[in-house]
Amino acid sequence: MKIETSIPAYLSKIIAPPIFDDKEKNRVANLLNVILMGFIPLVFLTTLSLFPVFGSGDIRTYVIAAVALMSVVIFVISRFGHIQLSSWLFILVLWGTFSFAYYLLGGVRVPALSIYIVIALIAALLLGHRNGLVVTGICIVSVIGLYHAENAGYIVFIVERVPAKGAVIIQTFALIVTFIMIHLYTRQMNRALAHSQQNEEKLDEINQALNLEIAERLIVEQQLRLAQFSLDSSAHPIFWVDSQANIKYVNDVGTQFLGYSQEELLSKRITDLDPHLSPEIWPVKWEQFRQMGAISFESLGQHNDGTSYPVEINATVREFEGQEYLFAYVTDISERVQVQEALLESEARFRAFMENNPSPSYTNCALMSHEL
Repeated sequence: MKIETSIPAYLSKIIAPPIFDDKEKNRVANLLNVILMGFIPLVFLTTLSLFPVFGSGDIRTYVIAAVALMSVVIFVISRFGHIQLSSWLFILVLWGTFSFAYYLLGGVRVPALSIYIVIALIAALLLGHRNGLVVTGICIVSVIGLYHAENAGYIVFIVERVPAKGAVIIQTFALIVTFIMIHLYTRQMNRALAHSQQNEEKLDEINQALNLEIAERLIVEQQLRLAQFSLDSSAHPIFWVDSQANIKYVNDVGTQFLGYSQEELLSKRITDLDPHLSPEIWPVKWEQFRQMGAISFESLGQHNDGTSYPVEINATVREFEGQEYLFAYVTDISERVQVQEALLESEARFRAFMENNPSPSYTNCALMSHEL
């Protein structure tokens, strides 16, 4: 049972044409395979039928046998991927076979001379129109050569070997073969056109999808540029810090706020700018930031010239692409701290006054309020 199922599969593998990445090469391989599948059995049957007629010693028998053998060789060469070489060899075999037949049968007056048209047509289908023109030229030269050879007496026209019925059969066969070639070519062209139309439709769909994706990306890029612009143009310093205290981003106000260039700040750590944050306590602080998520606290900002001033930091820790960052929004609170210190000082003076004057007079209270 296994043998029966494997034999058809094996034969199918042998008969089926090879497959290539090049579509044009696939087309030629399929067409050559169809032609050889019809030509090889025909030549072998012709060879077997001629043996009883001409005998084993006749040269015509050997020529037909050689053509059959060459057809098999061409078939094998095509299976190794040499499609153009196989096509040229097949055309040359056809041309040589029929040229030799014309020489034996009587030259240009042989009705089968129109087979040259079929050969030129097959060449155009297999090798392209340019090579088809070359083969057509070779066939024309062959016809002219046969004509001159016949006029010179090298070829004798043997009428009895080509009877009327045989001529009709040969011409009909030539027309049928021509029709088959035209049909195969038309089918291949229709498939190519249909495939091209499908490709155009797919390309249109891809272009529409790409245009939509480009439009969406433009919107996203515009939003990103707007977000970047809002960060860079913010009235308050903004910093992005990673878990190792490295500064990953600072806006323009931040560089002015600290007196550094952006390149200088991006090469520093946040511990270099805040006296309250040393490298030793940063891991502890970072863990506190992570646990709290969002935090607001006061600290000191250190300018490039060495001066320090109070700041308020509003920060959140968020994860982005597998890495955690501290997003810090910094506010200079120097004026607020000065006001608070002034209020505390006034409160202390008032308390001292009341302690030193248990029963203050109206004049003393007025003087005290004026000082406050």
